[in-house]
Amino acid sequence: METAHRDKNGTVEVRLKGCMLGVLFGLLGFAANGFNLELYHGIDFLFGSIFVMLAVGWFGMVPGLIAGMISASFTVMHWHHPWAMVVFSCEALIVGWLHQRRGKDLVIADALFWFVAGMPLSLLLYRSMLQMSMEQAVFIVSKQAVSGIFNTLLAAVILVFFRVRSTMKGTSTGTATYLRSFLFIVILSLLLIPALCFMTIDTRNDIRVKEAGTLRQLVNYVDTVRHLVGERVRQKPGEGTVAGAYLPAADAGLLIRTLTDYGRKRGVQITVLDGEGRIVVSTHAGKRTGERYDPRKERSTKFHQGVTLVTPEVASGESAFTRYLKSNYLSEAPLKSGTDWSILIEAPLAPLFEAIRYEVVSRFLMMLLLVIFAGVISQVLSRALSRPLMDVAELTTSLPQKIIAHEVLAWPRVAFHELEVLLGNISQMSESLRSYLAGLEEAKATLESRVAERTRDLEESERTYREFAEFLPQTVFEADRAGRLSFVNRHALELFGFSAEDRRQGLWTFDMLASGDRERAREIFQLILGGNSDMETGREYLARRKDGSTFPVIVYASPVTREGEVTGVRGMLIDISERYKAEDEVRRLNEELELIVSERSAALDYTNRELEGFCYAISHELRAPIARLQGFCEVLKDECTDEEDGFKRFYAERINIAGQQLRQVIDAILLLSRLSRTEIVREEIDISTLAEDIANTLVLSQPDRKLQLLIEPGLTAQGDEQLLAICLGNLLGNAMKYSSRKEQSIIEFGRTVDNGVTAFFVRDNGAGFDMAYADKLFKPFSRLHGPDEFLGTGIGLATVQRIVERHNGRIWAVGTPGEGATFYFTLG
Repeated sequence: METAHRDKNGTVEVRLKGCMLGVLFGLLGFAANGFNLELYHGIDFLFGSIFVMLAVGWFGMVPGLIAGMISASFTVMHWHHPWAMVVFSCEALIVGWLHQRRGKDLVIADALFWFVAGMPLSLLLYRSMLQMSMEQAVFIVSKQAVSGIFNTLLAAVILVFFRVRSTMKGTSTGTATYLRSFLFIVILSLLLIPALCFMTIDTRNDIRVKEAGTLRQLVNYVDTVRHLVGERVRQKPGEGTVAGAYLPAADAGLLIRTLTDYGRKRGVQITVLDGEGRIVVSTHAGKRTGERYDPRKERSTKFHQGVTLVTPEVASGESAFTRYLKSNYLSEAPLKSGTDWSILIEAPLAPLFEAIRYEVVSRFLMMLLLVIFAGVISQVLSRALSRPLMDVAELTTSLPQKIIAHEVLAWPRVAFHELEVLLGNISQMSESLRSYLAGLEEAKATLESRVAERTRDLEESERTYREFAEFLPQTVFEADRAGRLSFVNRHALELFGFSAEDRRQGLWTFDMLASGDRERAREIFQLILGGNSDMETGREYLARRKDGSTFPVIVYASPVTREGEVTGVRGMLIDISERYKAEDEVRRLNEELELIVSERSAALDYTNRELEGFCYAISHELRAPIARLQGFCEVLKDECTDEEDGFKRFYAERINIAGQQLRQVIDAILLLSRLSRTEIVREEIDISTLAEDIANTLVLSQPDRKLQLLIEPGLTAQGDEQLLAICLGNLLGNAMKYSSRKEQSIIEFGRTVDNGVTAFFVRDNGAGFDMAYADKLFKPFSRLHGPDEFLGTGIGLATVQRIVERHNGRIWAVGTPGEGATFYFTLG
């Protein structure tokens, strides 16, 4: 309904546009009628019909009719009667109908109109309505027929020119112009346009010559009449030359008879007027002597070759041609010098028309006969010239099919060399095409053989594929676009509990799924049919066996494409029940493991608490006896001051030193145990400044040593500042201790990169160590040097390792005996 409404609106818009263009061309035709080519007084060629025929040829019958009615309305002013408008409107209507509905050329359609309807209708109208004589009516009708056909020919030439030009430029929206029509218009134009131009020019020259002769005679008549009248006119003696003129009564009657006889023989009217415009003598019937007479009064005048053409005013229903037939040539001259009298000679225009009408009408009729002759000649020549091309076009239509059907091509005989060359080229091309098609037939047979062989290979491949899929340990299926299973292997039947009979009767994809997953499966199925590649990944469903039991599966599917069109879906189905069981088992084991870990964690927490309590007991239970032991040693030392040999004092001092060492060991053990429980507080620290502070403290404790400290500035690290202070204190303290026997100790702290990881180091030039015992460095209470060499508890490096590990880093050492050692550590 909506489409029909749009089509109707489009048709209305096209018709409205055509009507508006018809109005425009009608106005152009109306204006062109005002610029007519006058052939004779009141007789002209009307050129407005050119625009009417252009509207008919371009836009069709209705716009042409509108243009014709508007353009022909000019004839109401020209002929002062509406019947001419009726004739020209009928011309537009009938020519438009013949051209649009019957496919006639514009010129042929217009010629048919004038010879069949236009001329009889015009003759009837001008004779009956305008009351013209037969001679006048034939003259006007023949002139209108020639003018109408000529104007239509000019319009056809313009139409052909623009259509050919548009086709050559590629801007034409219609079909190309027929060659026959083009040749017909060209030949007809070459025959008619020069003939019509020659006829028009020759007719105008003949009329001009005859009119000039009439006017010369009229001038001669003036001289003769002046002489005849001058012999009779007298002057009163003694009075002025102008006022004293008179005509004796005895001569008046004789003069009237003389002038009447003279004017009748020559077809003129003679009038003598005195100085006041009164009639002295006149050959006009009914004109009395003494009355005023002015032939120009209430008439239009036009000065023409020294003579005035006097035309009466237009009467109602009177044509311009009829008005001109009532016109007179008026020649006026003074009677003679010395008098104010004048002579008027009036010659009617009608005799001149009578003198030329037969010649002009015969020329128009000859022109109409020439139209018929030229039309027939043009039709014959255009058909003769275009017929060979049409025969060639008809012969070459479906030329490959004719060659394939082995038809015998009968090439036409032509009389022109160019067409003969064209036919020869086409014939050669057809033979080449015949050979090429023969090769194609052979290639087609070969291709069909190969296609048959390939089809057999594909069938064998398909059979192999189905046999292979039949014995796969997984479900393989293929379904059409509706979801009906076109193939399913043996494993699927066993998995779902179906029989071979069930497969033959037909299985449906969605019936093999649980009801909760069917709708989702249908949506994904349609997406796969639509070519969505994201849907080809595996998706889990709950499958349903024939007995109603369900089990989990994962389905991989992809579209089946044949000849570029998706015809279905194929895929693989995997039973994941065992995977689900394994996942349940793993979940159960994880739960058991979490329970064991929880129990072990609780036991570990209990052990740590016991260890913490034990360490606390050691720190308190041992510190007090050690303190009392050291106190007794001090008392013993004081009492042994007077001892001669000093052995007791020596023993007391050694006991005191051993107590101090024991306290240091207890403090180190407590520190080491706390490091495992201390919470790490990470922050950005300036580790270079921290190392400088620790080193300065160590230097102040041993002011007499020669030390060179090299600490790289600007180093930062992420870590716990208190723990890193303990770490650096132990490392720098060890470097101070083990380099104490050097004359000048060199201790260096800096940063390096190990396997892309930033590492800090502490280097000294001290005692060093043997790399064979490097694994003992970080074990508690394991020392590579004896107490007599270097004092220590054996806990420092173990403490450093514990701090580094708490920072998710690692520590290692490189040393050479007697040359020093370097300790590297990283912070995670």
